[in-house]
Amino acid sequence: MGTHCALIDMQKHSVPITEDEVVAYGVTTPLSSDLTTSSPLRTPIADAVSDPATPYVSSSVEYPFYWGGRAVPREIDEAEREFGVDIYDKMATDSRLGAAIRTFKVGALANGLTVLPSHSQVAPGSPASEFATFKKSCEIRDYVNHVLERLARVDRPITDTLWNALDCAYKGHKLAEMTADLIVGGPYDGLMGLASFRTKPRENYALVLDSTTNRFLGVIGKVPGGSIALRTGLVWDAAHIPNMIAAEKLINFTLDDRDGDPRGKSWLRDSYDPWYRKQQVKVEHLKALMRFAGGMISVICPEEDKAVRYQNPVTGKYDTLMNCCVAAASQMSNGRVGGFHAGTQLSVHFPTSSLDAFIAANDMLDREMVTSFLLTARTMIEARYGSRADSETAQDSLDELIAYARSRLCKLLTEKMFYWLVRCSYGVAVADEFCPVASMERASRPDFAANCSAVGSLRSAGWPLTNEQTDYLNTQVLGLPSGVLAAEPNVV
Repeated sequence: MGTHCALIDMQKHSVPITEDEVVAYGVTTPLSSDLTTSSPLRTPIADAVSDPATPYVSSSVEYPFYWGGRAVPREIDEAEREFGVDIYDKMATDSRLGAAIRTFKVGALANGLTVLPSHSQVAPGSPASEFATFKKSCEIRDYVNHVLERLARVDRPITDTLWNALDCAYKGHKLAEMTADLIVGGPYDGLMGLASFRTKPRENYALVLDSTTNRFLGVIGKVPGGSIALRTGLVWDAAHIPNMIAAEKLINFTLDDRDGDPRGKSWLRDSYDPWYRKQQVKVEHLKALMRFAGGMISVICPEEDKAVRYQNPVTGKYDTLMNCCVAAASQMSNGRVGGFHAGTQLSVHFPTSSLDAFIAANDMLDREMVTSFLLTARTMIEARYGSRADSETAQDSLDELIAYARSRLCKLLTEKMFYWLVRCSYGVAVADEFCPVASMERASRPDFAANCSAVGSLRSAGWPLTNEQTDYLNTQVLGLPSGVLAAEPNVV
């Protein structure tokens, strides 16, 4: 078989082989001239040729053979399909998970949002054209800053919306809609502004995606005063759907996804198992506390005298002695005083073991939940055994997670909101070159002193730094504001 393949390979590359060579090499497979039509040689398979500009493999699981758009279901995974789309909202009400979510949000938004010009600062002595370019980028930056400041006055600060947008960490995605208006008066009179920028509840829309690439095309939404019908499935011509909203005025915030699906992936999915076990432990812990934490009382009734009528202290009716004793003991369980007949024996039983097992179980489950969301539990839960190095490593992991979320938010704001504003007000050419950049400083506050010493040593050593490197050290390492306009050149 190997010789046969060798012959095919030789033939494929147009290398002739003689009968003498076959004998010399001990080849027993017959030559092609001796083969009959009943056993023909296989011809080489030609290489596949694909158009590099055409997507071929479908990204849709539901409709892999359909060429066009599709409105996808609201559920993002099997947990939401089985337990409802609000399962992660229920999990977020857990004290530990809720605290982890707020810790993540506060860390991501604590330094606020900064709008940087598209071009770096210009050193003195640079050509006049570079100063003009930088000045233009600062003008566009100032326009976007004005839009955001005006938005805070007419609607709400953008950081409030970003706080809600970060719910995408546990909901998979969070959709926000931008509503434009015209600025009246001032230096930006007649340019486009923002009347509102708000996140929307998932119950009010269905995402429409391209079947081939999962590209976000828009949403079918519940429109006040119009259609409130939501549909899922094939979407052939979105222009004929009255409540179809284009993706241009929407921002879909995601931090994680599967194969580019804009519905995203919930970071609480990995926390579901410990969260569910914790719900079971809570019930048993409460039962144990009710039964054993304060001790138990056992009652041994005296012999009942048939000639005596016993009155039940709870009902007030005449009853058996046994029922009267039980009623009196039940009163004592509620913190009241119980009266018993002469000869009754009372015994108090205290728990022989502590409830530490429940405490340990809750601690273990909390650690699992917090670790699956924040990558570490040390930033929220104290370790029984650990070193300072462990705590610093945990803080570094959380800082990197927060830095990733910041970069995602800034990327979406830059490419979706800022570019949209500049393009509508100044045109495509200006937006392509001068669109400002959203920034949330990457610097970690606990490392500020160490970073200052390192940057100071670098500059003291006379290390040559470009403008871009200096701007990076100021904004990303030290967390200082950027965008100071350099002095204009002296034009003779």
